[in-house]
Amino acid sequence: MQICQEKPVELVITDLSMPDMDGIELIRSLRNPYPDLPILAMSGTFTGQFFKVAKRLGAVETLGKPFRKADLLEMVIRSWKLPSSDLEPAGQLTGNASRASG
Repeated sequence: MQICQEKPVELVITDLSMPDMDGIELIRSLRNPYPDLPILAMSGTFTGQFFKVAKRLGAVETLGKPFRKADLLEMVIRSWKLPSSDLEPAGQLTGNASRASG
């Protein structure tokens, strides 16, 4: 949340299970001040109902762990609504990986 307040970000990828603030709480706190910000939620612990809640609160995509890099890349592409030709191949995420991590 602090990073979003300090500088503009284009995408947030959050885990639903975090020590200080859970991902559901983060999604809720980001949605009002940043209504157009794509939020991606992932978890290896919380799935099913938690993913439904995350989407209802504003996550545009959800992904269960473990996942393949290609699955995460596809999720990012869908959230930005970019054609896949605009991104580098999954094995070469140099420039776009930093963009995705905000």
